[in-house]
Amino acid sequence: MDATAPADPLHTRSRANPALWAMIGIPAATVVASAITLMMAYGGAEPELPARYAWEGAALDQDIARAARARELGLGAELGLVEGDRIVLQLTRAAAPGESAPQSLTLHLTHTTRPASDRSITLTRSAGSDRYEGRVGRALPAARWLVQLDDDRGEWRLRGRLETPGGMARLGYHPMTP
Repeated sequence: MDATAPADPLHTRSRANPALWAMIGIPAATVVASAITLMMAYGGAEPELPARYAWEGAALDQDIARAARARELGLGAELGLVEGDRIVLQLTRAAAPGESAPQSLTLHLTHTTRPASDRSITLTRSAGSDRYEGRVGRALPAARWLVQLDDDRGEWRLRGRLETPGGMARLGYHPMTP
């Protein structure tokens, strides 16, 4: 056999043929990428809607109606922290002065990043005034809080923000002062 004779095409090594690797590699990479995408989609899927989804929508509508009722009444409130653990709130009313003020209010303090710090405080009315007081329990940590104030009859609500320490918040309607 002559050493200068061309090699037999049946015996060429597969490593030297890039077209063969492209034919095998592209579909194989696609299968692997599809499997990874499927695992990511399954692991990070959105949770299902709750069984009481329609009920939650109705509750949201009711919440909007309670905010509208507070606007109709011209309700406002100023609240402040006193001595670190006592909350003092002054309720103001621009409309319907004949309506009686609630005997108690519920103040919800929601921490913006730590749900374990959330608090609900009952504020009781001082005799013959629109001033309410309550105790936080333990001092509030320095943070930004979302505040919601509800009346005891569930007719209205006010929302706002409070920064601690030494914070003061204004919720709802406030007449212009000269």
